[in-house]
Amino acid sequence: MERTRITNTVAYSIIALLAFVFMLPHSMAPWGNGDLPTDICVYYRCAEWMNQGLVMYQDMFDHKGPLVYIVYSLCARTGGLYSVWILDMLIAFGVFSLFYKIGRVYTDEKNSLIITGLMAGYLSLPFVDEGEPEWMAMIGCAYTCYLLAKHLKDEGYFSFGEVFGLSAAVGVCLLTKPNTSAGIIPVALYILYHLIRNWDAKVFARYALAVVTGLGVVMLPVIGWMYYQGNLNDFVECYLLFNMQDYGEQVDYNSWQGLLAMSGICLPAFLFFVLFIRQNYRKNRKTLFWISLTFLMSLLLNAFTKNCYPHYVYPCFGIFALLLASIWEEVRLHKIAYRTIWALCLTIGIATFGVRSYLRLVPFDTSHDQEVASFLNENRGESEYVMIYGVEDRSMWSFKNPAYCFHYRLWLLVDGKPASRYFYHPLGMSQSPQMLEESWTEIQEHAPKWIVAHEQNSQDILQLGYTIYSQDQYGYQILTKR
Repeated sequence: MERTRITNTVAYSIIALLAFVFMLPHSMAPWGNGDLPTDICVYYRCAEWMNQGLVMYQDMFDHKGPLVYIVYSLCARTGGLYSVWILDMLIAFGVFSLFYKIGRVYTDEKNSLIITGLMAGYLSLPFVDEGEPEWMAMIGCAYTCYLLAKHLKDEGYFSFGEVFGLSAAVGVCLLTKPNTSAGIIPVALYILYHLIRNWDAKVFARYALAVVTGLGVVMLPVIGWMYYQGNLNDFVECYLLFNMQDYGEQVDYNSWQGLLAMSGICLPAFLFFVLFIRQNYRKNRKTLFWISLTFLMSLLLNAFTKNCYPHYVYPCFGIFALLLASIWEEVRLHKIAYRTIWALCLTIGIATFGVRSYLRLVPFDTSHDQEVASFLNENRGESEYVMIYGVEDRSMWSFKNPAYCFHYRLWLLVDGKPASRYFYHPLGMSQSPQMLEESWTEIQEHAPKWIVAHEQNSQDILQLGYTIYSQDQYGYQILTKR
């Protein structure tokens, strides 16, 4: 017993160190260069406005789930952007710990740590900053994959705590981004399948109570919070209706470039899957079916959706780890496959860690943003409204000179309330005349003294009675009210 405790202490210490190293190249770390992705800027600025008394979905528009903004609001109240980095590191530690526990279902401590290390390298492949809804949901998805691996092995009833944890994970997914629960659905179906085959009324009652309790603990406080603020209807409009209608109509389905990129990210997982099928095709059809269903649903509803962004793959990494762990002992007997997996994961890990480190740590020129923000803050006059209109992300990298960027990070530097709740233009807004009309109405009503725009889309602002005050060499303009 003592030996097991010490072994676990050493294992989780190694995992903690691995999580820290994994999070070294992070733009929100104390040593990061501050080149924050647009999504992170939007989430964090919304959180700051919430802390100043504005109401999410009502006073500012974004189409992610409320749990995202609540988490960022808590981070903004504590350590600021550094808190987001710490939260991401804790999530990485939790996910790596679950990779280790999945490995322990199939092999010993040493090999489980090796699997965890290889998966950590693989997890670097999307090389985007964390903090996205998919990153937050990943720990719940990995937990349910651990439950699936464990119970396919022993075929026993699930405990109250396990079903509670699975239900809580579903709640988190629903309140961040619903499709991230895709990998949890097959596990829930397996629980139902196992219960029907081994019917027990007491177990059914225990499961039902665990499901209701798990969902309630996560969802009721959030729904109650929105009801108290009076923005439930706005939540339905921004989160549910927009995502199902306007956003879906705007995004083209799977351009070949996006499809190719996502296939490349998933390539190691396809290798794991082929080896898994080869191993289980004749031996264990039930295991083959449930793990294959989880793998395919995770990919189809996360990775290969309309928008092929790399971070969409994060919820799939739990099932990737399960596939790798399940084939590990057999693969070790086949030197070619074993060496291929080692080489593939190590190459991915080293290469993408290097790229991430360069993108997150290389000197980054924020002087232009600081200059523009200082000008706007000092010259806002009596108006507390500001507007950064339709500015596209723009970064220029050079190995000889610091990078330059001008995008929604500017919102983090500018004081004041947004002149329109559509303070940025998400995909799908151009397909909604109602949203565009509402945006123009709000801008005219609040009449901000200054607006930042790009020459490609500033004509709409000029028609509202604004003139160009200044323009930089990249076409970004500061417009002022006549």
